[in-house]
Amino acid sequence: MNREELYTDIISTILSEYSGLITKVEDVRDELDVNGLENALTLLKNNLQDEKLRSIVESMNNNCNDEELINYERYIAKRESYQQILKKRDFGWNSQELIIINCDRFTTGNAFTNDTLLAFEKINFNEDKRKDFLHYILNNDGKNDYYLIYDDSWSGVDSWKLYMYGLFMHINSGESIKTNPALNYASSRHNPTVGFNVNAKYEQYIDIYDVISEWNESIDVLTAFLKMYQVLEYMVYRKEFVAIVKGSKIKQSFVRQIKGLDKKFSNGERDTFVKGVSGVISSFYGEIQDIHITPSISSFCEKYFLKNKDGSTYMKPENIRDSNAVDSCVSKFIYDVRCSIVHNKESEFHMTSINYDEYSSIVPLMCMIMKVVGKKIMETINDENNKICFPDKSISLY
Repeated sequence: MNREELYTDIISTILSEYSGLITKVEDVRDELDVNGLENALTLLKNNLQDEKLRSIVESMNNNCNDEELINYERYIAKRESYQQILKKRDFGWNSQELIIINCDRFTTGNAFTNDTLLAFEKINFNEDKRKDFLHYILNNDGKNDYYLIYDDSWSGVDSWKLYMYGLFMHINSGESIKTNPALNYASSRHNPTVGFNVNAKYEQYIDIYDVISEWNESIDVLTAFLKMYQVLEYMVYRKEFVAIVKGSKIKQSFVRQIKGLDKKFSNGERDTFVKGVSGVISSFYGEIQDIHITPSISSFCEKYFLKNKDGSTYMKPENIRDSNAVDSCVSKFIYDVRCSIVHNKESEFHMTSINYDEYSSIVPLMCMIMKVVGKKIMETINDENNKICFPDKSISLY
């Protein structure tokens, strides 16, 4: 059998099983009989009332002139449901012996890629499998299932193990896993209202400028959020350093005070950061609204982040409404999100660009906080009375 013959069989099945979804169905049949496959595919595509079927026909139409001999009889095509839906990944593995493909690749409404088309051909080579496939695609979105297509050498191997093996080989081959477009990040002007302040010490903040530049270059929300945190952490540490430099006994105790500052950050990093943020940027009160703290955000924070002493979550609408609590609340959120992005301990929740669905509820709040913090950082830099400005270019230690 060549590819044109296979496609003719598939079109015949569609005409037979789903004539109700085709206007001018008899015209398509006549076209197939008289003028052949290519003309029939074009006519069928223009008369289909179902988007999924239309994408199938369009995909075949793009490849129908290929008369390559094919024989897929030795392949077994099996549809399975994900054993753990949270471990589903957007990838495909294609080798001579084994194909693994997520079913939603067939339901996008777009023409198939070459790998998807090959999987489609092998599934539809057998008439019974073809009818089952077409019925499934027309009645499902494909989000919960995947196809295994393999030869006899893989018979008896657990399906989920094969799915994960395919992911292993996909990564091993140098490929990556597609990420959710909702994580795309595009920088914008942080603070349109700031202008030149003759008394501001712009020349002191080159380290901050460098990291903000990296923040601006970030293309995903997670990287951007980390860069924002990095700027805030640097400013919090710098404020403490400035206070030491301004101290009257710096010559006698500089080293001891610096060691104490490092110990303070090492032993109580979270508390130091949370308390320090309000000292380097203006309050979040009125910038973040209580309506932005949805039940799903509160539930997420309660499940994955540190709780208050009474066992409740700090991320609650009432804390956002409270001018005395909002800064601590938002700063804790910033720190805890940062830890979930950076840390990868088995006992902790880890946010990656891949498992977006597990933390999607907090992404809008992350984006909002970045917008607010960016504005405030620029305000701080532009303020000659900020607390991160060194009084002199050098210090005398002896």
